[in-house]
Amino acid sequence: MKPFKQFLSEAEDKNTKGDDKAYQAFFNKMLKKYDAKSPEDLSDEDKKSFYDEVDKKWKADNESD
Repeated sequence: MKPFKQFLSEAEDKNTKGDDKAYQAFFNKMLKKYDAKSPEDLSDEDKKSFYDEVDKKWKADNESD
């Protein structure tokens, strides 16, 4: 029997959709815009602006207008 963590990891890999990859690309593009490699590189004020902008501009497949 597989360990539970391995089972979850494999299930997540099978369920990865194009939306996840598109979101990751979008998120990385936004990080570049803010000249950061990670949200942790941002000040608290910039971090809030960053996440507000990501939330405003990204529409996932399961979100309605």
